[in-house]
Amino acid sequence: HISDAISKGGFNVRSTILTISQREGFDNIAKYTSRLNIPFPGVIQLISGDNIVKGGDLQRNSNLIFVFNHGIYYLYESGDILLDARGFPPVTWLARFFEPLGIMSGLSSKGAYAVRYVYNDEYGPSVIFIESCIVGRTDGLLPQNCLTQAYLHAGVNSVVASTRVTADPGYLEPGLIFKGFGAWGFIHAWLRLWLKGEYPDLHFGGVVAHDFIDDLIKNDSTVGMALRDAKNKYLPKDANSTFLWTPPLNIANLPGYEHKSNTLRKFEYDNYLDKKYVCLHEFNLYGDPAFNPYQPVNNG
Repeated sequence: HISDAISKGGFNVRSTILTISQREGFDNIAKYTSRLNIPFPGVIQLISGDNIVKGGDLQRNSNLIFVFNHGIYYLYESGDILLDARGFPPVTWLARFFEPLGIMSGLSSKGAYAVRYVYNDEYGPSVIFIESCIVGRTDGLLPQNCLTQAYLHAGVNSVVASTRVTADPGYLEPGLIFKGFGAWGFIHAWLRLWLKGEYPDLHFGGVVAHDFIDDLIKNDSTVGMALRDAKNKYLPKDANSTFLWTPPLNIANLPGYEHKSNTLRKFEYDNYLDKKYVCLHEFNLYGDPAFNPYQPVNNG
């Protein structure tokens, strides 16, 4: 859906998923480790080798970038390839005990977009919208530890990112048999696109991102005006949508949060306006709000 919106600006759109989206891939990984550390280095090389991974090069050569990954204020990761996990379940469960003991691989973050890598990178005058948890946070943090500031240092003109935990992974389409099973949502979306050419409905940050990009292209707006207008249109569009809520984290198990309800056990249809109000305010712009990015359809 987002790729389609970008293509209307006359851009040559390249979309990537999973490990292909990583910053860089592994090169001859077996040379740097042992089978005790990584039982199947050939598999890791196959799905996350430097001949597969394209994300970093594509970002550096793009004018308009949209990202949707797991993240925190200093990094986001596209491939979920963690070499500390030592293979596949149930072996991966042992990784929980390795990190406190200092037994871990420094290669785990090789494909991540982290401060230490992006800071020294070279980007053109571009715009990046990062739909990942907490990547946009700067409050209570040193600027040099924040990924948004690293992108600006690397040459990006404007960065839009979320300061809090985004709600986008937390909702499910209704299941055919089991409430919240979720598979039907993916099947239904694929069938709609294949048979009718219709994209699935967007919610939360997806709505903000789509309208932000749409405004840049259709109205030749500055990034500041485009984000303002996208936020103003968000609640009228998404306030009444309802779905099952399955938060990605269960904070009730964390120290000091025992009094919180176990939201993971709730399978209820609702419009979850509290999450939508957070979405309205959590996406912030860093960089130049008056920047009018290049769009081929607008001849500049």
